[in-house]
Amino acid sequence: MLAKQLQKALNSSYPRHF
Repeated sequence: MLAKQLQKALNSSYPRHF
């Protein structure tokens, strides 16, 4: 799924908050 790709992009852009 794209979830992993999205998480990777989010982690790269924003700090891990979730």
